[in-house]
Amino acid sequence: MKRVPCGDVHLLHFAAGCWLRKKVALQELSSLREASGSTVLFVNTKDSQVPIDSRLREALATSFGVPAWFWTKKSQEASGYWYYNNSSDNTAGNSAPRPRHISVFRFIIKYSTGAPWAAHEPGRADSYDWHRMSFVTLYRPSTSTATLLCIDVPAALEKNIQQALMDMNSNDVLLSHPFAYHELILEHVVDIYDQAIWAFRDYVRNHEKHRPLLPNPRPDYVGMHELARHVMHSSEVSATALNVIESMLDSLSTYRHHSTAGFLDPAPEIRRQKSLLQCMNLRSKALEERLRNEINLAFHISAQADSLIAAKIAHAAQVDSSAMKTLSFLGLVFLPGTFISALFSMSFFNFTPATEDRPEAWRISNRFWIYFVVTVPVTMFTVGAWAYWQRNVLARLQKSPLRDAGAEEQEKPGSMKYPVV
Repeated sequence: MKRVPCGDVHLLHFAAGCWLRKKVALQELSSLREASGSTVLFVNTKDSQVPIDSRLREALATSFGVPAWFWTKKSQEASGYWYYNNSSDNTAGNSAPRPRHISVFRFIIKYSTGAPWAAHEPGRADSYDWHRMSFVTLYRPSTSTATLLCIDVPAALEKNIQQALMDMNSNDVLLSHPFAYHELILEHVVDIYDQAIWAFRDYVRNHEKHRPLLPNPRPDYVGMHELARHVMHSSEVSATALNVIESMLDSLSTYRHHSTAGFLDPAPEIRRQKSLLQCMNLRSKALEERLRNEINLAFHISAQADSLIAAKIAHAAQVDSSAMKTLSFLGLVFLPGTFISALFSMSFFNFTPATEDRPEAWRISNRFWIYFVVTVPVTMFTVGAWAYWQRNVLARLQKSPLRDAGAEEQEKPGSMKYPVV
């Protein structure tokens, strides 16, 4: 989702019975001063080319009550917080102190920006981003002033808040209570949480609909674990948002206890939004369990497929073993006769049949020892070469399987790399 354009501040002010819009540059905020009535500003600090320097921060603190700690790294990187201060100031010299209510709160939301899933990559969350939005409210009942700063909010949220304000024919509700803006903001922020969690739910459901099959599992363990990481973050930030709303209700309860003026109580609506967000948080936690079940199922299906393959290999080896036994038996039967026949057919042996003038004769060469001199070394060399080759093959098999399997997994077609958050 897009934010407010770089360096622009969208300002809405209720005057003469209607909302007036105008656009100012970020550096012009230092010249703006608190005005009576209802004022809403949408500020983008993340993508702006204008630095938030100390002068601008001081001006925001003076005019809109933005505390100095708001700009610290710890606060800017927090997943959510709530701050409320009910104090009094005396800016008019001898005049009586005027009550001032300042609240600062923050939400972050992780959401998917991935394209539709490819058929060969079911459920893969291609990419994601974060909404990091902060809100500051300043309420002065003595001067009928109610100011809201929306900092780094998504463009869709800005549009929804503006539309909700435009639908108001009067700003009496906003001027009647320091928590009137909070009710309006939560209505639309909770919608963004809902959309983000449902988007991750679609990824999980797609994994469930494309479970690995037993004949050829090929589970996408990396994709499932990445999706599990996103869902865990979603559960974390929604739980943090619940804590923010709970703290908001505590501060609201304190204000109601010390206030005797009649007003339209925003507490029921804030509690309703909290209840909805609790349902979304439970849904996100359920997605974690569903995804964990899918990972376990994929693991067991892969293990079962490996067991079936091993059983088939064992059966084939058994059949081969029977065939080898038959061949070995035939070799045992014929090899002695073949060896003896080949031995006596050599030129070292000579058989002369009987004739009329002399009997048959069987002679053996006195150089028969040459046969052993040649045969024994050649046999020993052949056996030694086979043993050396076999030993090298076994050594390679012991070293390479895990490394090769890991390399094959990294180079698998369609595999993706994810930035770590």
